[in-house]
Formats: sequence, structure tokens, C-alpha cells
Amino acid sequence: MKRITAVILVLTGLGTVAMTDNTGYRVTSFQETIVVSEPVIKHWNQYVTVTVDEAAATLSKAGEPVLPVVEKVFTLPLGSKVRQVDVSFSERREIGLSKQVRPGPEPVPKTGLPALGEPVKKTEVYESSELYPPYTFRFRVGQGILGD
Repeated sequence: MKRITAVILVLTGLGTVAMTDNTGYRVTSFQETIVVSEPVIKHWNQYVTVTVDEAAATLSKAGEPVLPVVEKVFTLPLGSKVRQVDVSFSERREIGLSKQVRPGPEPVPKTGLPALGEPVKKTEVYESSELYPPYTFRFRVGQGILGD
């Protein structure tokens, strides 16, 4: 897997939400555009790392490529039902890499000690001709309390 597919100017999302009020249900739609900067590729031992400025987290599974994740949280009124999420991408292009993307480390117990040795890559992921990860976006619906 010496290629990475970068999604640039990402994520024009359209959401449809049903909310309740005193008169019953009303359907509300909204659209959000997220622009993602060019990936920054740096050498890291025998691998490369990939970052983007907008990434708040990384996709990091043991032995699989560590990739940046751009997250967007939408806060809706309690009782809202998400009926549909559509995401479209404005441009996709491949970037050639001189090395493979750094694999994620094995989980370690919370002892404060660092992981030992280099991460071991999963050959079934790195030698596959399929894109990684196999999805371009995902979402989940949850409830919680906002604030400190």
C-alpha cells in the first residue's frame, strides 16, 4: 500500500432531521461544507506519517495505517431524529508515497510505560489493492450533556 487516496475539499454534508414542537413534527434540513487542507507527509523511521491541519483525531488500529480523521459534531435539540445523512466529496486524488504509512501500535496497559519496539504491520492491509479504510465517512447518533 504505497499510495494514499486524499480527499481534498471534503465533505459537503446534507442532513435531514425531524424535530418535535408543540404542533407535531417538523422536518429541518441543513448543509455544512468542510474544507480540508493538503495532507502533510513526514518521514518517520521506515514509514511516513500523514496529517491534515483540521484533524482532531487519528484512525489508529494496531498494525493498520494511522490516518488523520476530521470530525464534525452537530448538536440538535433533544428528541430529534436523524432521518438521512448525505456526504459528497468535491475532489479525490492519489498521492504517491515513498514509504508505507506508519502502522498503529499494539494497545498497552495504563502503566505509563511506552510501547516496546516498532509497530508490526498487518500484511493483509498493506498488501491489499483495496482502499484503506474501506469507508469514506461514517456517522453515529448519540445523546449526551454539553458543557464542562
